[in-house]
Amino acid sequence: LNIANTSFNIGKDRLEGNAMITALTSNMNIDLNAKGNLDLGNLSQSFPLPEDMDLDGRLALDMAAQFDMESIEKERYERVRTNGTASLTDFKYIGTAFENPFLINRADLDLNTSTIKLNAFDAITGNTDINATGTINNLIGFLLQDQGLKGNFNLNSDSFDVSDFMEETTEV
Repeated sequence: LNIANTSFNIGKDRLEGNAMITALTSNMNIDLNAKGNLDLGNLSQSFPLPEDMDLDGRLALDMAAQFDMESIEKERYERVRTNGTASLTDFKYIGTAFENPFLINRADLDLNTSTIKLNAFDAITGNTDINATGTINNLIGFLLQDQGLKGNFNLNSDSFDVSDFMEETTEV
C-alpha cells in the first residue's frame, strides 16, 4: 500500500505526508513521514468540535518512522526507527476537562529511535504553573500494543494547586 504525497489544508495551513506499507498479511512493514504546520483555531472549519470546546495554538511537526509489527509485538524497539520534531505554541484549551483554561505557552519534542525528549513544557491553568522537561520511552508499544508508557520528568512549579486538576463534585 503506497500512500504517496498526501496533503490536506485547513485554512491556510498544510499538512503533508506519505506512507509505504508492505507485507500486509504477514509481518507488516511501515515507513511513514509527516510534516506541516497547523493553526488549531482553524480545526473547527474541517472537524466538528464539541460546542463547549475552544482550541487555539500552533502545531509544527516534522516526523518520520520506520518499523515492522513483529518488532512492536516482541518489544524489539531497537529495530524501530523514528526521528523528528514537534512543537506546540500559544496553545489554549477551554472545555470540560479542566475547570479553567489550560494554556501551553510552549512545548517542544525531539523524537529519536529510543526516546521522545520533552525539551520544554511551559503551561498554566488556574493557579498552577508548570515547567517540565523529560523523556518518554515505549511510545510505539503504548500506541500500538496497549503496553505501559514509561518516562522520567523534571517538573518545576512556583504554585501547584491540586484543585486545578480535580473535578468538582457535589454531595447529595
